Amino acid sequence: MALGVLLLATALGASAQIKPSELMQRAERALYGVGSSMADFTSVYYDHKGQEQSSVKGRITLQGESFRLEYGAITAVYANGTLTYYNAEEATLTLSQPTQEELLQINPLHFLRSRGKGYKVETLPASKSTEILGFTPKTKSEMQQLEVSFLRSSSVPHEAVVIGKDGSRLVVRIADLKHQSAQPAGYFALTAKQFPGCEVVDMR
Repeated sequence: MALGVLLLATALGASAQIKPSELMQRAERALYGVGSSMADFTSVYYDHKGQEQSSVKGRITLQGESFRLEYGAITAVYANGTLTYYNAEEATLTLSQPTQEELLQINPLHFLRSRGKGYKVETLPASKSTEILGFTPKTKSEMQQLEVSFLRSSSVPHEAVVIGKDGSRLVVRIADLKHQSAQPAGYFALTAKQFPGCEVVDMR
C-alpha cells in the first residue's frame, strides 16, 4: 500500500506542469546566464495554405539585450534599440529601430528578455520531452500567437512558431546551443566602413 502511494505521488509529481513564469525564468538563465550563447537554427516560412515559401539555415549569438544573426547573404545585429543588417547580394546596409513585434519576427527568442510582457501567457499541451507555452498579444497585432517549446531537461527553447492572423506560420528550430565567453561590443555592431561601396539605408 505504501509503495503504491509512493509510486502515485511520483507519477503525479512528474506530470505536474511548471508555472509559465518559472519556465521563462529558467530559460532566460539557460540562454543569458553567463557570457554569450551561440546556436544554429533553421527557419521555415509557410503561407496561409501551409505551403513552404522559404527556408534558411543560420547561426545566432545572444548576449544580454544584443544579438547577432548570420544566414545566407544576411548579417544582422541588434544593440541599444537599433537593428543593423547587411545584405551582401544587394550591397546594402540598413539601420532601423524595430518594434517588439518586429523583433519577434527576426529573433523569436528575444521575448525571454521581457518574460512575456505585453502577452497573455498560457501553458499548451506538452510532450514527454518538452514544455510548451503560448503567447497571445494583448494589443492589436498582425501576430495571432507565438508558441515556444522548451526542452524539459534543460529549459532551453527548442522551437518557436510565430502564427500570423493571415494563417501564415514561421517555424524556427534551435539546435547545438553552446555557451562561450562574452563577446566585445563590436561583435554586435556593423558599420559602412566594413563594407566599402555599400549603400546605407537609414530608416530610423
